[in-house]
Amino acid sequence: MPLIIGLLLPFLLVLGPVPFLYGASWRLEGIPMAVIWLFACIPLIAFCLLIASRLTDEDA
Repeated sequence: MPLIIGLLLPFLLVLGPVPFLYGASWRLEGIPMAVIWLFACIPLIAFCLLIASRLTDEDA
């Protein structure tokens, strides 16, 4: 389970929506939504790694 949360989920968070957001014409203050999504993924990925680390520590 930690492997799925620590590797697969962040991978899907970053690369999953990018093809759909890349072609979108939505902008927030002139910044494309794909870039906003990638920056929003930074804390989400850190949170996924924290959860995976906690799950690994409990297994040890």
